[in-house]
Amino acid sequence: PAFKMLPKSADRTAQRVASFPPAAPMTVGDLQQVAARGVGLADFSHGGIIAVTGDDRYRFVNGLCTSKVLDAKPGQAMASCFTTKTGRSVDLTTIAVLDDSILILCSAGRLQRLYQTLDALIFPKDNVAIQDLSLALARFQLVGPQAASVLSTTPCSASPAALPAP
Repeated sequence: PAFKMLPKSADRTAQRVASFPPAAPMTVGDLQQVAARGVGLADFSHGGIIAVTGDDRYRFVNGLCTSKVLDAKPGQAMASCFTTKTGRSVDLTTIAVLDDSILILCSAGRLQRLYQTLDALIFPKDNVAIQDLSLALARFQLVGPQAASVLSTTPCSASPAALPAP
């Protein structure tokens, strides 16, 4: 699967997805049919998005999740589990590295807990800020064997490589 982040705006979103079928909740049967045929657009905007910015963002995120974020380059994405300071799982997320920030795409219903966990672990000397972008960005996922091909022909300001399935 591949994904694209778009600012929430009727005009811009309509321009990007006009050639795809309407985004509707997809059932497992729908996903199986799409996987066999071509490409489909799934709306994952119900999930949360947290942006981590600042010079210490790589170190901060790397210390709180199970993936090695320190060596990640803009355009890379990875699945990762965030944990509390005692090692308990908070959420299985997708991390997308952009030029000026790291986006954490979290599960629906886990945004508040993950945000509070991250916020509690920012120390005064850390050059890190977090921001909830869930209401500012739409989150769609292209699914099916033609997803990468379709995404490669669609202009986008931030196109991380195909994401691992969480």
